[in-house]
Amino acid sequence: MPKEPIRETRYIMDGAVQVYRRQENGIWYARFSVKGRQLKKSLHTEDLSKAKKEARKKYLEAMGRAHAGRPITDVPFSQVSASFIEYYEELVERGEKLPEDLKYNVEGKIVLPPYNWAA
Repeated sequence: MPKEPIRETRYIMDGAVQVYRRQENGIWYARFSVKGRQLKKSLHTEDLSKAKKEARKKYLEAMGRAHAGRPITDVPFSQVSASFIEYYEELVERGEKLPEDLKYNVEGKIVLPPYNWAA
């Protein structure tokens, strides 16, 4: 089922940020581009003034991340966990961690412990 057409639109930050909402739920969203990548964010509110404030915040945060050379969006957990496992395996290879410190599932893949898992 196609999305409802955009019902209302406002522009802020000299037109760099579009704040809009659809008829289906009345929630405001923001749309903007950073380094050629278009981002769309829910602003989690039906109040326009709160939506504008949140859109401004999200835009400036993304611009700040880009300027600092960081990812402009949050990194998915799967990517973070894969990087951590790779790093941890390197520590084992260098002898800085014991192989027994790693936990494996039945498929032989390393599993990350929950934050409260006793070592």
